[in-house]
Amino acid sequence: MIDNSVLVFSLLFYAFVYRTYTDGKKLASRNIISESSIWKLALPGTRFKYFKELYLK
Repeated sequence: MIDNSVLVFSLLFYAFVYRTYTDGKKLASRNIISESSIWKLALPGTRFKYFKELYLK
C-alpha cells in the first residue's frame, strides 16, 4: 500500500506542478501565452481563463 503522505504529495504535485507545466506548454505551443508566462497558470483561477483553448479545441 501507498503511505498516505506519499499519496497526498503525489496528488498535489500532479495538480499544481505537472498540470500547470503541461497546460502551459500546450498554450505556449499554440502561441496563446509566452513561455515565461507558464507559471502564472498556478495562480488560482488563471487556468479557467484558458479552459476553452486547453480542453475544447
